Amino acid sequence: MIWLITTIGFILRLIGSNQSLWLDEAASVEIAKTPLPDFFVKMATDFHPPFFYLLLKPWIFIAQCEMSLRLPFILIGTATIPAIYYLTRRFSSKNHTPLVAALLLAVNPFHIYYSQELRMYSLSALLVTLSWYLILRYKEKITVKQSLLFILVQTLGFYTFYGVLFNWVAQVIFLFLAKSKNKELKSLVLVSPVVLLPWWPILKIQLANGGYLSSALSGWNQLSGDLSLKSLSLLVLKPAFGRLSFSPKPLYFFLASLTSLIYLYLVIKAWSQKHKPLFAWLTIPIIVALIVSIKTPVLGYWRYLYLLPALVILASLGLEKLATKQKTIITLILVLLSAISIVITQLTPQNQRENWRELSKYLSDKQGLVVVNFPSVFSPLKYYLPDGKFLPAQERLKVLSSNFLPAIANSSFQGKDIYYLEYLSDLTDPKRTVLVLINSYFNKAEEISIPGVGKLIHFTPKL
Repeated sequence: MIWLITTIGFILRLIGSNQSLWLDEAASVEIAKTPLPDFFVKMATDFHPPFFYLLLKPWIFIAQCEMSLRLPFILIGTATIPAIYYLTRRFSSKNHTPLVAALLLAVNPFHIYYSQELRMYSLSALLVTLSWYLILRYKEKITVKQSLLFILVQTLGFYTFYGVLFNWVAQVIFLFLAKSKNKELKSLVLVSPVVLLPWWPILKIQLANGGYLSSALSGWNQLSGDLSLKSLSLLVLKPAFGRLSFSPKPLYFFLASLTSLIYLYLVIKAWSQKHKPLFAWLTIPIIVALIVSIKTPVLGYWRYLYLLPALVILASLGLEKLATKQKTIITLILVLLSAISIVITQLTPQNQRENWRELSKYLSDKQGLVVVNFPSVFSPLKYYLPDGKFLPAQERLKVLSSNFLPAIANSSFQGKDIYYLEYLSDLTDPKRTVLVLINSYFNKAEEISIPGVGKLIHFTPKL
């Protein structure tokens, strides 16, 4: 049964995985393509550790399409299904409970979406799950070989996603409050972040760059997940019902809230001393994130995919305490709500990834200059239109490039068209200074809207 459920989960993660790469995914490819001598310099401009990119690096030269690019991480996301099955078996002696946990993760639309994402989130979820499995397995005794395996999993986790450090706090608190007799395991967990010390020089630059974005872009904190009611509500709604949002909004909030409330009920029902590690895993990282968010916005819901396995395991343990009929009905309701979310996501373009592929196809036979309201060309344009003619309008965020006006005037003089991409302008140029300057030299000819990317405005020179 577990392999049947895993196969279903894999098929669900394949569906829709050939969508266009969006901004962050294309950035992943760009970083992974960087030659090794320049790789770590490039990493300083990102906000993540390097393991995911090093894992992606050899694959980008093999993959032939978006689906094949994403395939390794779809497999990683799928591997989390049997991983939580075996972890759940440590908490329940009943055969069906681990299967229910695996089923809930297999059909979970939030996990499906981020298993398809060419980012590090599905990998971090698997590594965190494995680290908890090893802690519970080695809680009483640990050998040298087992210690090395645990260190490897922890190291890969830290070098995959910095958010795993919040999970590390949960593991430390659990082991010390649980009064584990295994002093060696306690020591291993306590000192494990020391593996990040060689990475500290680059991490320090990344932190400075993150601070620069927060100060330069007034809306950046909100996008990153600031300490607000909206961020907190999304942390509850999205993992349960999925990433999508649709109209009519009352129907969306009803379905998402119903799913979240069912999970909350089951988690409360699952409370017992035996399940303390799962509650530590689910709650302590959020508490740490709330504290950190007083200074730095880290409450973006997508960052906490690694908490989802704890949620579905606790839900399955809560179901175990119900009568058979109640258990069956609630499980079917959760599966049905997941199915509704999956179907709507697949049928509505606004719930799919930014369609840079469509935009690039439109621009591929155009001869004009493409203006981006940013200090550099967006990664998806580099990926889909490597030979395109682009003009970044900004020298640095919110500062107009000294080359911009001469380039616009020269294009007008030579009778060349301009294609202005509105993407991110609400953040980088809220007063639309760049658009005003273009309007002084050109006439608006056409405007198209690309799902997820936004407006592209075609301008022709004034006569």
